Amino acid sequence: MPKPVSWANDVHRIRERARNAKAQTYTRQAIEQLFGIKRVAAQQLMKLIGGLSVVGLTHVVDRCDLLTFLDSVIASESVSDGVLARQLTKEATPNIQPLKLSLPADLKTVMCRDLPDNILLAPGELTISGETAERIIESLMILAQALTNDLGTAVDLLQPPTPPMDVEVSELRALFARLEADEQSRKLTL
Repeated sequence: MPKPVSWANDVHRIRERARNAKAQTYTRQAIEQLFGIKRVAAQQLMKLIGGLSVVGLTHVVDRCDLLTFLDSVIASESVSDGVLARQLTKEATPNIQPLKLSLPADLKTVMCRDLPDNILLAPGELTISGETAERIIESLMILAQALTNDLGTAVDLLQPPTPPMDVEVSELRALFARLEADEQSRKLTL
């Protein structure tokens, strides 16, 4: 038998409050207040709701994901059964870790012409190579800064060449024949 959910009797009220809320995302503290639960329970519930993302250093869930979760547990035989079913079918939560790399001050003004040799911008192609994962991630950050500072140049460098026109040989012959006829008629009128 599934463990009883403390907020099961209030699930319809919780859903109505979430549906009418102006907030588009919910922090852990907002989940605590909405469901009347403690910190650890709110963290676990946010993982169960899904769609967990990081804004700044704060984890949030989207209101649409929250409403979908509430609808699914309401549709179950019991709220506790719905929560248990979600626990059994929920995919693993991504391990969100903020990047601990930062650009050196001299690279804050990097332009496309300043990119290191391991970053290649060519028509229709972007290549980043590196000896380690950290070097590649660092290069991505440098590229992101260059794109911020010099997007127009990057677009010009990356723009794939225009494909040749697909013109039939017969169309070309007809065009040249018209041009020759026009040229002949001009010569005759002179």
